[in-house]
Amino acid sequence: MPQLPSGRYVMLRDDKLNQLIDQAKEGVGVHRAMAIVDDATLARFLEVIELIPDEAGEDMTLHPASESTSLRFKSRPTGVYANDLAGLGKDWSQEDMDAIHAFLASPRAVKFRADLLAEVARFQDWLLHKSKGVVRMQALWCQAGCHPSQDEGWTEDEFWEGVEV
Repeated sequence: MPQLPSGRYVMLRDDKLNQLIDQAKEGVGVHRAMAIVDDATLARFLEVIELIPDEAGEDMTLHPASESTSLRFKSRPTGVYANDLAGLGKDWSQEDMDAIHAFLASPRAVKFRADLLAEVARFQDWLLHKSKGVVRMQALWCQAGCHPSQDEGWTEDEFWEGVEV
């Protein structure tokens, strides 16, 4: 968990990715789950969370990409995802922005994202080979390039529209 020049602590949270996976198991957004194949598409689901030291000692589970610390934190969502860090720039200093970019390029952040991509790939394999009914059919259509987004040339915004947090 990096501490930025301003003293802020930040981490990446993958709640939105977990929600997408849960929805895809029910047949909602299967095409989006199947489209997560690289760092750029994964970044749409990793929220930058600001951690605020908590003197009251409220416990918070630290993220796997975090270094251990004796501090306790409260989390404050930023509403900004790793694919659009510019959203932080209006409120955060350039030094903090540079530090976040450096953190995202660090070996442990790269490993964290690689591990998440491997989990997504295992889930996609499950969708293709072990899921049932319509869910499996949707995954197979996406793999074959037959999803309406592929056939009708949806824009990227249209493709990702409706991804709910």
